[in-house]
Amino acid sequence: MIAEVPLKWVVSYNDDSLPESTDESTQIRYVEISDVNETDGITGAADVAFGEAPSRARRILQRGDVIVSTVRTYLRAVAAVGTNYDGAICSTGFAVLRARGVDERFLKYAVLDRAFMDQVVAQSTGVSYPAINASDLVRIRIPLPAPHDQRAIADYLDRETAQIDAFIAKNEELITLLTERRGAVIELAIREGAGATAKLGVLLRGLKDGTHGSFARIESPHPLLGARNVQGGRLVLDGKESTISEDDHRAIVANGFPRRGDVLLVIVGATIGKSAVYELTDSLSFQRSVAFLRPGRLLTSRFLWYYTQTRAFQDEVWLRAKVSAQPGLYLGDVASIPIALPDVAAQQVITTRLDRDVVAIDEAISVATTTIELARERRAALISAAVTGKIEVGVAV
Repeated sequence: MIAEVPLKWVVSYNDDSLPESTDESTQIRYVEISDVNETDGITGAADVAFGEAPSRARRILQRGDVIVSTVRTYLRAVAAVGTNYDGAICSTGFAVLRARGVDERFLKYAVLDRAFMDQVVAQSTGVSYPAINASDLVRIRIPLPAPHDQRAIADYLDRETAQIDAFIAKNEELITLLTERRGAVIELAIREGAGATAKLGVLLRGLKDGTHGSFARIESPHPLLGARNVQGGRLVLDGKESTISEDDHRAIVANGFPRRGDVLLVIVGATIGKSAVYELTDSLSFQRSVAFLRPGRLLTSRFLWYYTQTRAFQDEVWLRAKVSAQPGLYLGDVASIPIALPDVAAQQVITTRLDRDVVAIDEAISVATTTIELARERRAALISAAVTGKIEVGVAV
């Protein structure tokens, strides 16, 4: 039986920070929460002058540190700091853990253990922006085997996770190739059927966006959806949506949007241009990050959806995007996008062909995506089993 101890017994945390007196011209490598995930670790950093960095860019990283997000903890943003990020600066939204009485590689895996991260999420407070204090995070207990066992576990997990990560990378490469093939198939079909050009707004019976209002979040059956729910050409509900009252929901959908057959288009945020056909019979509530395009008699829903995925359409979207805190499109910008439009009969022929060809590619992408998900589950289960002593890992090298 491996003993468990509070994390604070074997680490120090948030040891080093940039002082407010730092020269504004000092160049830093800034790691934000969106740059970190539990599988890939730190995936990037922004090179920026201190004076232009967010005020939360303060914590100094050292090789061997482990960073754990203390805000939006459901994202499970955890990473070990390697040589590439030694001396980088991370957000104060991270707790920076420094090994003091534990092997630093074992520390990374102990923090990645599902049981630890489940406790982090469970002890977080707040609904829309759950967070935990670093002082509470380090009270959570971790397994602490003998030092030689820590090294053996870390050696084993380094080997095994490297193999799993390589397998995941190959499947991600496959998805990239299939996605490129999918785009090429759509481009060719749309280009071959191109007709007269008209502005999109003229071809629509309706063009609206989601609510601009603010609403209390309460437990209810009425989700408030946004850009994150438009994924992979579909409307995706994953159960993590915030919910609003029935009265607020009714007020939002009273304008009759969205309706089955509308095309959803993301118009705010990093994923602007993503689209899906709304297939549900009931109207759900959306935030203003999503627009609803209701085709008129000269335009079919599925042809419009495929058209939104073409390079020509996407170029027009980004040409019109206003960039401040985040990219965004006004409805007038959407309406002004030109569409090369064949007649309705030709649209139906094109979409029938694309439904056949694209579905086959989408199925292959789905298989590869599921394979990656299963590999990540295997990776997480392996870490938990090794850290808690449930599998034999051999001796340290």
